[in-house]
Amino acid sequence: VASPMDSWLALRGLRTLSLRVEKASQTALSLAQFLQTQPLVTRVHYPGLPSHPHHDVAQRQMTMFGGVLSLELPSQAHAMALA
Repeated sequence: VASPMDSWLALRGLRTLSLRVEKASQTALSLAQFLQTQPLVTRVHYPGLPSHPHHDVAQRQMTMFGGVLSLELPSQAHAMALA
């Protein structure tokens, strides 16, 4: 059972959830678009990009594409240099 304080914090967080999800989706799309232009990035995986293999499905099912993306680099050495 949640305490009154925990319940209040959860309610307060829910009031701004849609705004935070929207901003995270916008930021992820901007970042994905930027990463696509970088020469050391071989591939960007984000359903909001037209180059994504399932972009058409995502477009039909989602109003926003979420805040998670991934990328591929040419080698492990490049990945370690980035980390």
